[in-house]
Amino acid sequence: AYTWYKSLEDTASELVSEEKIEEIELKMLTNGATPKEVAITGQNYLFGYFGKERDLHLAFRCLKYASDNNIPMAKGLLGYMYTKGLHIDENLDLGIELLTSAAENGDLFSMDKLTDIHYDSDTEYVNGYHWENILIDKIEEEIAVKKPFAYYLKGHYQRLGYLYSEDEFEAFENLKIAADLENPIAQYELSEMYDNGIGCDYDASEAKLWLKKSAENGYYKAEGKYGIELFGNHTWFNPTRNRSFVFLKHAYEQGYDEAYWYIAKCYMYGYGTNVNKNIAYPLYQKAAENGVMDAQVFLCQKYFKGDYPLPKDYKLCAKWGEEALKQGCKSVRFETAYSLSHTGNHSRAKELYLELANEGNTVAMNNYGCELDDPKESAIWFHTAADNGDS
Repeated sequence: AYTWYKSLEDTASELVSEEKIEEIELKMLTNGATPKEVAITGQNYLFGYFGKERDLHLAFRCLKYASDNNIPMAKGLLGYMYTKGLHIDENLDLGIELLTSAAENGDLFSMDKLTDIHYDSDTEYVNGYHWENILIDKIEEEIAVKKPFAYYLKGHYQRLGYLYSEDEFEAFENLKIAADLENPIAQYELSEMYDNGIGCDYDASEAKLWLKKSAENGYYKAEGKYGIELFGNHTWFNPTRNRSFVFLKHAYEQGYDEAYWYIAKCYMYGYGTNVNKNIAYPLYQKAAENGVMDAQVFLCQKYFKGDYPLPKDYKLCAKWGEEALKQGCKSVRFETAYSLSHTGNHSRAKELYLELANEGNTVAMNNYGCELDDPKESAIWFHTAADNGDS
């Protein structure tokens, strides 16, 4: 009913009532489930866990319903959404209030987030030490009944040496238990430990196995790393690239910066999705701003030529060319020099043209001659370029 009613928004919007959509939507989400089960569904929508397509609107509806039914887990997750401004306007006061209420009712996730806020913020909202004092007891209490998140937190803290003494081997054991109990974050951390030989012997196959499991269970860092592995770095034809798109998309939507460059290429060339340059180019821009040299080179070249929807823009071409040059990329020297010349920076243009000319680039020889003020010196470079075959 929900699917068909939602389809009216595109086909017959005059028949759509927001109140009716909300009513059907809530029935669809609850559908005979207990408030605790609705809270778990909300968590899966929030983080994209266990095959759920990440949907912050549906996450909010589930968590609001379960929170109104006094489920501590839902209050904590809803508070987290408010503190981060996920789908809703950021409201730190309300977020802290909900997290605190959930923590006071025994929600381990909320206790953990309150200590995070205490250390990551200059605000006076949270007495972090209050939660530190009871967090260990709560972790041990939940470990006694084999709660996977408690095993994960203990192992995670033991890796960091926070609350517990630093102990890589015990951390590994606790994370392994949590991973076996299908905690996606623990699966990712376990993969890292195998990959780096922390608390265990180095084992590349186990690292890949747990990375894949974590990604398939929806943890965004694992999705990003696994998606990049599927995409591949060195070959133009890679049969797994189409499979990489879903993982990369989920990861970049949750702020995994390394995915920007790869998801941009998916949209640019149609790997696993339709070609959409209007989506691709802003992602290239983000990747370039995050220091990805290949993205800087790509933008330099595209602004040099003008590639719809990007215009020909020598100023932006020069900007990204210079950024790539700072990272040691020499392949964009000509485009950068040409663009600098056309935007008035002749001194820098001559510098780059001369480098290329001395390496035998005949077009650079010609253009360097054009930049010079002395006609006799210019003539020497024109002759050199002509003698080397420049038309």
